[in-house]
Amino acid sequence: MQKQARKSKRVCLFSENEKKFLKGKKSYDRKMKHEFFKNLDLRFDELLKDLALMNKSKSINSWKAFRRWRFSAWFNQDMIRQAFDNTQRIYVERMKSVTKGKGKSKRHFFWLDEKPLSDNKIDDRAFNSKFLFRGMKNLDNVWFETSGKILLKAYHNQGILPNKKDDRITLDEIKKRLTGKSKIRTNIKQIRNINKDIFKDSRNFEIKNIIDKHIKRSFKLLNKKLKKYDSEIKRYLVIPSYHPESE
Repeated sequence: MQKQARKSKRVCLFSENEKKFLKGKKSYDRKMKHEFFKNLDLRFDELLKDLALMNKSKSINSWKAFRRWRFSAWFNQDMIRQAFDNTQRIYVERMKSVTKGKGKSKRHFFWLDEKPLSDNKIDDRAFNSKFLFRGMKNLDNVWFETSGKILLKAYHNQGILPNKKDDRITLDEIKKRLTGKSKIRTNIKQIRNINKDIFKDSRNFEIKNIIDKHIKRSFKLLNKKLKKYDSEIKRYLVIPSYHPESE
């Protein structure tokens, strides 16, 4: 009779080799990272489902009662939120341009393509601001130190760059919007008639007020004001961190 295969050790999220990768003791190439991230998405989804199942199940009430003291301190620290606190700014969107005219009448038009935001592909290159300009041709260090810096500043300020090709604008118009000489702003989603009763967590009302009042100010100053309400902005085109609206 064939000997039954021994069951492999059950792990929560990471295998032993993956733990070595997380600790910096093992390296992965791009293909291995892609596979790992894909599997991690699935595992984390299952983890959340399991936690929800534990919450509803009465079959392990005795275990939960006896182990509450052991794990409650960790849960009070909001471990899942903290596990994501190390996320860095990422440049996922893509700057696009077209050129019109020739010679002295040549002009470059720009817009921000937000479609990559819905793409689940994870790429470490997105941590570098130059990744925002991927696909654009003939870019050198001189261009990045001049036009590139202006476009990057516009990216960091909400409402400057259009997100449709039909609304594309020139670098001169971008400069005018940045300096306030042009009052035109795009991509701003406004919610009217905001009051405290809309939010169950009162901090969210204060966060919304800060964003509305100081939207033209610097990224650093906004986060300084939001810190008081345990919130922050990762990118200007993404909403700030709101608190869960618990019942």
